[in-house]
Amino acid sequence: MPKKIIALSFIFLLFISTAHATSTGTAINSIPYTINTPGMYHLAGNIIQITHSDIIVISSDNVTLDLNGFTIQGTGSGAGVEITDLYSNIEIRNGVITGTSNGITSNSGSSNIKVHNIRTTNNIRGIQLWSKQNVVTDSIATDNSMGIIAHYSTLKNNIASNNSSIGISASYSVIINNIASNNGTHGFGNVDYSTVIGNIANDNEKMGILGHQSVIQSNTVSRNGTYGIFGISSNIIDNSVSGRLGASDTGIYSKDGIIRGNSIKMQGAATIGIRTGDRTHVANNQIFNTTTGIKVGATRSIIESNTISTANQGIYFDSSDNFYKNNKALGSGPSSFAGNVPTGSRDGGGNIN
Repeated sequence: MPKKIIALSFIFLLFISTAHATSTGTAINSIPYTINTPGMYHLAGNIIQITHSDIIVISSDNVTLDLNGFTIQGTGSGAGVEITDLYSNIEIRNGVITGTSNGITSNSGSSNIKVHNIRTTNNIRGIQLWSKQNVVTDSIATDNSMGIIAHYSTLKNNIASNNSSIGISASYSVIINNIASNNGTHGFGNVDYSTVIGNIANDNEKMGILGHQSVIQSNTVSRNGTYGIFGISSNIIDNSVSGRLGASDTGIYSKDGIIRGNSIKMQGAATIGIRTGDRTHVANNQIFNTTTGIKVGATRSIIESNTISTANQGIYFDSSDNFYKNNKALGSGPSSFAGNVPTGSRDGGGNIN
């Protein structure tokens, strides 16, 4: 297990083990329970759902719900905690929610929802926030169908692992220092119009990070199934990407975007370091151990100042309607620059093997 996962898990478990004596406010002793006045609320013990209704419903502004280290146990339907429309300034913290349709869910009219130190497991969706201006921190979503869904949010220091679909899905969000691993599709999926910085995405079945019109920067992406990072109209900068041993995968794909300053090391028998669609600027990347270092698809891309080491093909061009200069394809032999290689004014010179 990576050191970062161990550290975050330890902090969560340490907090849960010492939380029972710290909470104040109104105790919740029975369910279903509706909170309809502002204030502090906490669980008095573990609770188990008997009917198929939502377990705790929050219908008020300015509420703090402290699970107090205890567990909400569902029967497979209904929400563990539901925030109904139009309410804001709500915090849910310190406990476990399991066996529900949605561990925590909010509707689109809500805002300023905080989720902190929550573990969701064996739910259909662990955390699902349709509200705006949410903050999700130090939480774990594991063994759900989907881990964390949170739009217009800040997500920091969370873990999403072993979910059967996407680990973390968040659009119009800031996503920092999270871990998404061993999920059934994408680690970070549909992170559109977002800033995605300093995360770890490893061993996911399909893509490590999938985003549209996002900044995807300084992430560590390892051993994902199809693409390490797949970004449309995105800035993909300073990431470390590695592939699966023996797999046929691609490190980074972009169309209408920027791929700059990344380190890419693949390990399979039929791999591509960087693959582009139209109008992509690929610069200053380091690419190692690939079948094809850079595969330039379509047209109007700029490929400059990249270094490719130990590839069967250095750079392959589908079309000559691209521009390249100052690239190094080391150890690529006669296929250093192949396909419809740009010539004339589209060859800026300085390309060596």
